[in-house]
Amino acid sequence: MRYPILTIVVVLVAASGVVLGRPVAPEAGARAGAPAGTRAGAPVGAVAGESSEPAAKELIIDGSVVHDVGRLHLNVTNWGLIGSHYSMETPYADAPSARWPGADGIDHLWGAGLWVGGIQAGERKVSTGQYETELRATRDPLDVIYETAWDAPAAARYPFDHPDDDGDGLEDEDPPNGRDDDGDGLVDEDMAGISDQLLRSVMNDTLSTDLFPDHEPLRIEVVQQSYQWAADEAADFVGFDFTITNRGATPITELYAAIFSDFDIDDPGGPADAADDLCGFFAGTVEAYPGQPVDVAVAYMFEGDGATTSGYIGWLPVGHPTDPDGVAAPAVVGVRSFQRFSGQAPFDQGGDPTNDSERYEAMSWDQQDSDSPGISDFRLLTSVGPFAALGAGESLTVSYVLVIGADLESMLRNAARARLVYEGLAFDRDGDPANGAEYVVRWLGPEEIAVPVADPPASGGGAGAGPDGADQLPAVRSASLRAAPNPFNPRVAITAELVHDGAVRVSVLDVRGREVRVLHDGAAAAGERRWIWDGRDQRGERLASGVYLVRLASGQRILQRAVTLVK
Repeated sequence: MRYPILTIVVVLVAASGVVLGRPVAPEAGARAGAPAGTRAGAPVGAVAGESSEPAAKELIIDGSVVHDVGRLHLNVTNWGLIGSHYSMETPYADAPSARWPGADGIDHLWGAGLWVGGIQAGERKVSTGQYETELRATRDPLDVIYETAWDAPAAARYPFDHPDDDGDGLEDEDPPNGRDDDGDGLVDEDMAGISDQLLRSVMNDTLSTDLFPDHEPLRIEVVQQSYQWAADEAADFVGFDFTITNRGATPITELYAAIFSDFDIDDPGGPADAADDLCGFFAGTVEAYPGQPVDVAVAYMFEGDGATTSGYIGWLPVGHPTDPDGVAAPAVVGVRSFQRFSGQAPFDQGGDPTNDSERYEAMSWDQQDSDSPGISDFRLLTSVGPFAALGAGESLTVSYVLVIGADLESMLRNAARARLVYEGLAFDRDGDPANGAEYVVRWLGPEEIAVPVADPPASGGGAGAGPDGADQLPAVRSASLRAAPNPFNPRVAITAELVHDGAVRVSVLDVRGREVRVLHDGAAAAGERRWIWDGRDQRGERLASGVYLVRLASGQRILQRAVTLVK
């Protein structure tokens, strides 16, 4: 690992209702239906500043903001760092840093961060989240980290009920940021709650010259949103959206985005030893579930001494703008450059890049390094791009997943499942068959996209054999929803696997979200249940050909399946 020089003077700031280490609601306006202290849009974490100015920067430096609803526990910040520098003497070093499996696991990541590189006026510029923390929260006291979730007040999104939470004809126009984005006098009252845990922060690179006088910023803003799910099929990864906006007046051309990672896998029997970690790169097709092949490209690290207590961990890109002609953007989502850097060599011999020109060169190389030939202290970089131009005020979003597994096979399977979660589902929302399923909803959890139910472990496998997969854990069966045949005419069988006894509502909605038929509304026992829909509405009249949505609501979870009626 490399220990960057970073001096932090901590100043506690009492602003916007934020209290050190405790989430409270901002005082600048009330959220619709969300009292103070609820999860919807609530800032979380400690507040610290780097100067005694009244409007000090709000930096989360106490390790209090952690993804922890799944098995992969991960500290996130609003100053570029993903992870916790767990072997250093800092206020945040004890926070989970890709700790797996769960709170009692071991840390797999020293630190990671986003890199954004481009050309402005003929000059190569790169703004980094690690090692240099050039992406940082602004001095606005509201720029902390906000948390919400799919079931939080004011956080509904399509295709679920009432996505226009505040009834103003718009959807998700007021993201969790402590501000009145839509000018209606309310704060964070209509946002998209994604996953069981969503963390959101805003950073830019314009303040980086305070700490790095030689750095020339791109003048970009980065909105970082990260997602985690509790469902067993999704508990071993964390998804990230990075929305990059050009806030300057000069276009950025030949833009690349990358994740730079220093994976130091902890040794449970002693101090961290990065010298025994090995790395690799995989690009190919993996079955997420039997019969569901998915393309993935993963840059990963694992313990090279054969330790069985640690996992394989890596980053994979899952989304970014594309151009079929490959001019404005790559034709497909994939890795442009995979590079492994050794801490024991200069850049021209495989060592760390140390300036913007070298960083940009590493990001833009159209090549993938081979797996590490031997034991060394490696850092990994995986980039996407190029994107031809980002004009003033324009934005683009790149999406990555941090994924882990007990071995290479299980990590790759989890990576394939993560890509399915990112891809979500497409809907013909406007009812126009000519443009088909034109409305894509990303980041839908495994229950929302109706993945297959996990098979029980093989006989004799035993509980607790390992943290990854149904063959190592007691079976965790998620509710599932299936429809066959699909497309159908005149009938379709709706089959659900219910985990618990309880009240269930099974209904059919049209593409505009209007309920047209109720198939069941009442008690149902756990196990497999089946209903038949004959393509008619509640009055018994035949419905028009097209796409409909079968919805199963059970407890606090909703499953949906698109079906097509043809005549």
